[in-house]
Amino acid sequence: MSFSSRIVLALVAIVSHKASSNDLEQLHPFLFFNENDIPNLHERARTTHAEISQRIYLASQEIKHRPEYYLPPKEWKIFSSAWNEEYGNHLTALAFHCVLNPQDINATELAILFMERLSNLPNWRVAASFHDDVPVAHSLTGMATAYDFLYTRLNDAQRARFLGNITAVTKELYERSFKLWWGSTYLQNHVATNYMAIFNGALIVARHKFLEGEKWLSRAHLMLSRNLELFNFIVDGSNNEGVAYGTYTTRSLTQYVFLALRHFRVDVTQSPWLKEHASFLYHTVLPGFKETVGYGDSNRNWFYGPESQLVFLDNYVLRNGLGNWLARQIRERKVQIAKVKVYNQAASQQRSMLHTEFLLYNPDIQERALPNPSLPRLHVFSDWGVVTYGGGLDISPGDNLASPWGKKRTFLSFKCGVLHGRAINSLVRTKRVRSWLPQGWRGFNPGHEQPDQGSFVFAPNGVPFITETYYAYKYTFLNNALVFGPSQKSSCYEPFEGQIGECNKWINFRTMEAWRAEGDVISASSEDDMVFMSGEMSGWYRQELGLLSVYRSLIMLNPSSLLVVDHIERKIGSQASVMSAFFHNVDHPFIVNANMSTTPHAIVSIEGLLNRVYWSNLGTDQKSFANSTSYSSSFHSFRTHYLNITTPLNVRYTRTAYLFLGPGHKVDQLPQIVTGHDHGVKLSVTVNGVGYNVSIATKHNEPYSRYKFLDFGGYCKVEIGKKTLRFGLDVMSFGEEKDLILSPNEGCDFKIPTMLRNSRAGRVLSESVETPPFVLFTSLPLAGSEILRHLFKNSSNFFYVEVGRGASKFLDPCSTFHRFHLSSEALRDRKWFRGLAKDPKRVLPKLPKKLHKALPAVRLSDPAWGLKFSWLSKIVKERMRAIVVVRDPRGWVNAWLREIRVDAKLRTSVRTAFDTIKALRCAETNMSNFAPEFLEMQQVLKEHNDKNEKETLVHFLAYLWLAQTQAVLHANAHLQMGGIRFVQIEDLILKPRKTAEELSRFVGVPFSPAAEHRLLTVVKTEEFGLGSSRELIGSRMVKAWEQELSASDISRIEEICSEVMKILRYDLPD
Repeated sequence: MSFSSRIVLALVAIVSHKASSNDLEQLHPFLFFNENDIPNLHERARTTHAEISQRIYLASQEIKHRPEYYLPPKEWKIFSSAWNEEYGNHLTALAFHCVLNPQDINATELAILFMERLSNLPNWRVAASFHDDVPVAHSLTGMATAYDFLYTRLNDAQRARFLGNITAVTKELYERSFKLWWGSTYLQNHVATNYMAIFNGALIVARHKFLEGEKWLSRAHLMLSRNLELFNFIVDGSNNEGVAYGTYTTRSLTQYVFLALRHFRVDVTQSPWLKEHASFLYHTVLPGFKETVGYGDSNRNWFYGPESQLVFLDNYVLRNGLGNWLARQIRERKVQIAKVKVYNQAASQQRSMLHTEFLLYNPDIQERALPNPSLPRLHVFSDWGVVTYGGGLDISPGDNLASPWGKKRTFLSFKCGVLHGRAINSLVRTKRVRSWLPQGWRGFNPGHEQPDQGSFVFAPNGVPFITETYYAYKYTFLNNALVFGPSQKSSCYEPFEGQIGECNKWINFRTMEAWRAEGDVISASSEDDMVFMSGEMSGWYRQELGLLSVYRSLIMLNPSSLLVVDHIERKIGSQASVMSAFFHNVDHPFIVNANMSTTPHAIVSIEGLLNRVYWSNLGTDQKSFANSTSYSSSFHSFRTHYLNITTPLNVRYTRTAYLFLGPGHKVDQLPQIVTGHDHGVKLSVTVNGVGYNVSIATKHNEPYSRYKFLDFGGYCKVEIGKKTLRFGLDVMSFGEEKDLILSPNEGCDFKIPTMLRNSRAGRVLSESVETPPFVLFTSLPLAGSEILRHLFKNSSNFFYVEVGRGASKFLDPCSTFHRFHLSSEALRDRKWFRGLAKDPKRVLPKLPKKLHKALPAVRLSDPAWGLKFSWLSKIVKERMRAIVVVRDPRGWVNAWLREIRVDAKLRTSVRTAFDTIKALRCAETNMSNFAPEFLEMQQVLKEHNDKNEKETLVHFLAYLWLAQTQAVLHANAHLQMGGIRFVQIEDLILKPRKTAEELSRFVGVPFSPAAEHRLLTVVKTEEFGLGSSRELIGSRMVKAWEQELSASDISRIEEICSEVMKILRYDLPD
């Protein structure tokens, strides 16, 4: 059944019965529940939902205690004199209290008076922003929800009048959706809010007047579903508007998903974005659950919820207890900080979602934290361009700054990305993926983003030391970022100029210059209590400034000490001669101590404890100028305190270091340069008597330079005495404990050592590899090596080449099992691979110049190359890193059966291959040149007499998988364990982060967040095919064989392939 058909049928059901007086009583409630559900709601309010019910009760008592404060004003002039979304918000909470407490007559009368007041106003707009539909949407949502909840308590006149209001305003918003920007824009809080109001209003209207409400409902339904469809491209679960405005959007989207399922039976709960969104809410909250990361316009935490969104996610999407657990942590802290105004949400924002929190909460899902909840975790939002460390950690009441427990509660985050995140930015800059999407930027409005690339938040021991500035004018200097000068092009604080798009109330996204601005998290990794994060943001500054590199590295030396190193590279003749760094604290001022008898530094006193900032120019005698001041604006009552350090730029490289120390820590030696040249910088610093030698590869986009400077493929190393920590190869994801990559001998009796299973041991093994890799990867057709292409292609670390892309519809069995090259082929291939290793631009004359210093990654399309890795290892020697992607034979056979059913030419090719093997019709007559598995398969097929074509196909394909996979395992059994790995396509799809991380350690070069994002996009969005097949890559393809193969076919495949399946760790029935 089509999507639109479901809508029509649902609407018919909604309005199918006529209006006898008895029937009318049954029309409402129906939005979230019906009359028969109310006794159950009362029972929940007394038992499993008592805590939420109590908050609803307290909210209603507060409203009852001060009715004239909360009631909409009678006069429109007063009602419209300020932003007025709170009236609709308060009304929903009060109306639901009346449902749970029908005996509270005073509350019911007050709620109806709310509705009367709204009904009597000429409109629900704000005079100063009359064309803004958001406050109208809040009032409409409140009115429609209250109308549904209280319908049985309204008299006929009230029912008619309130329905008239709902009808008129819904129609107005519907008509305006075709005229105003939000009507054809996506992924913005206004869009979700306004369309959800139309959706709610239209549901009510359609319940009474089918013809009038149907098209409004269809419009809202369509646009909300399209928004969710686009969110699914954002594979890390983030929201470009940040945490606060993100909750504004999900306030509406979570209700939409629930109501679409309830009323239309349209189930979108398996949305990839929804599945990841709990991680967004978890990893962006600072230790203690009071504040969140403030990237983008924000308050201290959330605008709406997020308890309601979290319990919804647990009930309908995750079902693992994490959402309920996190909701409780946040809920309890809100009670604790209720009197601390600086942390508070607006009361109406809290109350507007109490009813959905109650209705969507499932107490049967037991609350469950992540494993080791006190362990700080590093999380990379590869689409958003944000890294966080320590998100979601608790701070126990007894914690103090001196305790080991307290010291583990440090939070660090870093931002460096592109406008609107990678996925949407790519849609804007390239071709449309949907016909209904406007061309270019016109379908999006990222105005709440900030010019904040390179900005960071540091909260040692959970206490914010360096903060974001939350809701401010879009000036780069109001973020923890860099500006440059002199500039005659600055339009807001000449002579300095910041990042592209700054200087207005909203970020200027209406030119392609902002969409083309490039920022990139280069690396993020952790080891013990140390963290390394880095990002390149030169693409966010106008080319006329002449900045070749603006590269910021953050090294957390211990939980209270953060070293920030800025590397600036100028073009010859660059107009920029000065840079200025800004660091903010919104609550506490910086006090600069410029006394010549002491080391220049700044102090921030927080609750009587001193935090310090030191700075130094590396490799130059030039002095920096430091200044501290405060900045305030009437815009959202904004205020911040900042430290400003201005430094002259050297002719080519400028490297500055900033050291941030939490209370009780002292610097014994300021950061000073040990070695500095083109490839990187090595500096030393001593804190609390501990000496650190920090080496950072500043040519971060040149892997050979990194190997030369650091002796490995990462980005930074820190030496502490005899201990060396290498950063870049050890980013670990939680919840995926199984080793996913196999040596060719693992699980069988091949003669080389078994791969070290311990993740720590595996990490040490990778760190010992100091040779730039030469990557080769292959697989059987439809087994998935195409997926790995996305890790290597469009990467600054690798250039990607594909070899042997044949025109054959199916495998050429004679080629696939041939072990040796003919002499002419061998000479040609040896020369080509050797040239690729030594001087790729000679072999590939069209290779872009920026990739001349990149590493080779070669996809070998012909699976026959899997038998020749031993020969290739003699050419590229210890540099070889070979990867074979394998697939569960049940899935592989099923995929071919599906293709064969619809492709007559393919059927012919398969029959030809079968006959070729059975009759040994290869041009090569010397059978010793073939893998022995080929002859074994030939013998089996020769004896096969099954006349059923389907069963013969299953039999043939299963033996083909077995023979080829076993041949590759045997052919590479003698290779050293550093040379080859087998990886399951199922792990690439279901556990992409973990699999990519283990591959990264095997290869010896970190896969960047950009590469991770490409992989996640391929495996999560179901927008990419597997080779030339009709099969879409995604979780459904992994288990499709369970539904599509017969039980007998499954048994036959398992019987044939079981021994090799065990080696490759595929599950088999007992």
